[in-house]
Order: sequence, then structure tokens, then C-alpha cells
Amino acid sequence: MVDMFFYLEKAYDTTWKYGILKDLYNAGLRGNMPKLISKCLTGRNFSVRVGNTLSYPYHQQEGVPQGNILPVILFSTNIDNIVKCLLNSINCSLYVDDFLIRYQSKHMNSMEIILQLFLYKLENWPDENGFNEQQE
Repeated sequence: MVDMFFYLEKAYDTTWKYGILKDLYNAGLRGNMPKLISKCLTGRNFSVRVGNTLSYPYHQQEGVPQGNILPVILFSTNIDNIVKCLLNSINCSLYVDDFLIRYQSKHMNSMEIILQLFLYKLENWPDENGFNEQQE
């Protein structure tokens, strides 16, 4: 049996806003709710305070805001499709930005082939779903 653990670094900060809206649309969400969610995700600026010094405002291009339940739901909606990379014989667990896959076989060669196929699919998943490194 092989267990592989993955961690999506800066997941909340790099979540693709369009990907969230696309996933919500694909889930059947229509009407004013997607418009409201889109407004919550756009036009976000923040500053950092250290002591009495406040930084210049920074415009947040991508990512979801943190601090309430809506971003958790939106992030979860966007990352849930990572399991589509899996073949039926691979088991997985997903907890926020931590991902575990488990594969078991009596034959080491088949394990290597199956897991390598999965890794090839997983390699493209962040780009296809908007989890790219944040540009500065």
C-alpha cells in the first residue's frame, strides 16, 4: 500500500476567482447569488499595520478573503474537483488544502504505473483550476 500526501501552499491566497464562479455555475447556481459572490471576490484591497505604520493599500487580484464562513465554502467548492484526477482504484481524503491518496496492489509495477498516471494528471490540475503561484 502507498500513501501520498499533498499540501496546496497558499491555497486561499491563490484561489482563482473565475474558477470559483465557474464551479458555482456548473453546480447550477444562477440568479443574484453568483453576482453577490462575484462582488465579494472583486475590488478587495488591504493594508498592513506594523506598530503605528500603515502600508500602502494592496489590491488582491486572486484569492478568497478570510475571516468568515463564505470563503471556506467557496474554497471548498473550487478544490473539490481535485478528486476528478483520480482513477477509480485510488482512494483519497481531502481536508481543506491537505490531500491524501492511497493505493494498494499486490504488484509493485502496477502501483507505479497507476500512481504515475495520477501524478501526470495532478501536475496539470493547479493550472487548469486556477491554483497558480501568486504574481507580485
